[in-house]
Amino acid sequence: MEKIRIKHMVCPRCILAVENTLAQLQLPAEKVVLGEVLLQRPLRPEEEAQLESALQRLASSALKTRRQSKSSVSRPSSGTSYSRKKSPQAST
Repeated sequence: MEKIRIKHMVCPRCILAVENTLAQLQLPAEKVVLGEVLLQRPLRPEEEAQLESALQRLASSALKTRRQSKSSVSRPSSGTSYSRKKSPQAST
């Protein structure tokens, strides 16, 4: 078995994305956890290159998605006003 460390895996969604990538590349994974993959066998050099390339594309895609969601946040127009509800004060 071979253990591979993967940077920037921070959530269960990352685990799923890496599992899907491994399946697409037909790489036999024993276990995938945050930051690590335990493979059933050592990778050949060409498999390692394919995996690294796929993971870089995956990270790039995640960054693009994050940037798009941030830029799509709508901001209130200048005519919009906000008011804060005052909390009831306890009477003494």
